[in-house]
Amino acid sequence: MNCEWSDRLISFRRFSAAWVVGLVIAAFCRAVPECPAADVPQVTASISVDRDHIYPMDPFKVTWTIRSAGVRLGSQFRFTDLAGENEIELLDDGFEQLATKRSVVNRATHTVIRFRRRARAKRAGKITLAPVIYGNRIFKMRGFESRTSFAIKATPLIVQVHPVPEAGRPESFSGAIGRLSFDVEMTPTELALGDLVTATMRVEGEGFLDELKPPVISPGRNFKVYDLKEQERVPGKRVFEQIVVPQNSNAVEISAVSFSFFDTDARRYRMVTRGPFPLKFRAAKQESDVPYVSSEPPDKTPPPESVTPSADLPSFQDVPHYRGIVTALSFSLICAILIGLWLVLKVRHRGAIALLSVVIALQAAALCYAIGHGLLGRSRSTVGRMVSARLAPARSALVSFKVPRGASVAVVESHGAWRKIELKDKRGWIHSEALATPGPDPGR
Repeated sequence: MNCEWSDRLISFRRFSAAWVVGLVIAAFCRAVPECPAADVPQVTASISVDRDHIYPMDPFKVTWTIRSAGVRLGSQFRFTDLAGENEIELLDDGFEQLATKRSVVNRATHTVIRFRRRARAKRAGKITLAPVIYGNRIFKMRGFESRTSFAIKATPLIVQVHPVPEAGRPESFSGAIGRLSFDVEMTPTELALGDLVTATMRVEGEGFLDELKPPVISPGRNFKVYDLKEQERVPGKRVFEQIVVPQNSNAVEISAVSFSFFDTDARRYRMVTRGPFPLKFRAAKQESDVPYVSSEPPDKTPPPESVTPSADLPSFQDVPHYRGIVTALSFSLICAILIGLWLVLKVRHRGAIALLSVVIALQAAALCYAIGHGLLGRSRSTVGRMVSARLAPARSALVSFKVPRGASVAVVESHGAWRKIELKDKRGWIHSEALATPGPDPGR
């Protein structure tokens, strides 16, 4: 009997222990809210674009939308790429978070969180957008806040990227695509002959401008046009500047400037033309006929009777027929090398080979010295007084840099009484009267 009661007592204790453990587990489960998996309907994600017609490299806006029902979400999210690396590119302006929307349905809080960012397609064709969104879900247990991470894949969206059409493409197509504007400003339009005219061209808007070919200014043979320079390049804006100088009284108008691009809103090529730009000349003599007036303060030190040119870079421009001399040196050097090869291969006379080697070395040194020190280079002159070098051959042109008195400069171009000089790595225009040793005119 004692054994039987002992077994019953042990069984009762085991049952009681199991019952207590069950109560504890049930109480714990009631205290902790249910945490569904990431793929249940409580959290969903979708994606949308702002346009139906998309072209390669033309930016469009993408919106990520995250919806939750009865679930509290954290504020930090991370997104994977929209598609493959060679299909869609996210632009560098970052994510923009739109206003969060909340509503209560059946005592459950519904939250809509949206993010927006610009992107562009790298190729034409159908592209599937299916990013994965990573975030955190927040729940409370006995006054403490806890977070669990989740990953949810947005509902796939297929976008059709249309190729830029070949039909109707003008020869002057700039390569720009998008919704763009084009403007040209010429300043000044009232000027004296030889004055500087600055053409500023602006291309702005939403589109692809990375491979844009700048507009071309062709004012005609009565103008001198300097190299085009890009003044500003930022997303959605390109600014170019070009210097135009009228050469004679027939330069009364700068021709119109045209710019062609593909308009993605109108879905066709557009040609925008600005101008022509009429010029009005003030009554003035030609710049080459006006005596040169230096804008610098007068040099109180009397100039020397003669200024010795700088000897650091000698010039051989005064040597008659200098180009012929260089040609003769080059030809004789080639002949000497050929004779030397013949002596080495056929005659093999050491004395003759040694003598010819010396001749070849001297000819090569003479040719290198002639070329390196200006025999084919530019004429050099000495500046007799301090003067300002200007951007164009006109007194009204902007000052580029100062040229000190006694500087040895290279004359690279001539325009009337003006000389384009080079000092170290700088170039500018000065009047010929500022040169103490004019040297030969490079324009001749």
